[in-house]
Amino acid sequence: KSQEVPIRCMVEGKPDPEFTAWRARLNEAGRGNGFEVHDVRVQPHRSLRMKDTPTSFNAALFDGMLTCTDPDTLRAAVINGIGRGKAFGMGLLSLAAVK
Repeated sequence: KSQEVPIRCMVEGKPDPEFTAWRARLNEAGRGNGFEVHDVRVQPHRSLRMKDTPTSFNAALFDGMLTCTDPDTLRAAVINGIGRGKAFGMGLLSLAAVK
């Protein structure tokens, strides 16, 4: 069973209450996956430690607007997910059109 550990977002060894590092990673992921991110709210969700390994993942929900820059690449990102935690159910994209 995975053990839950405290959420941490750090920049240069110091706490990052604005989640600057996570926002930067999402922006970078967007550039490589066919979208640009706008006005994102970051909501820490949980942090998981994998059983019998030193590996842990910080999880967060990102809520905001994005602009599609490459429809085919974005479609693949929705199907396959983004980021390095995909094998653990992270990196899923849920999209809705703005009306």
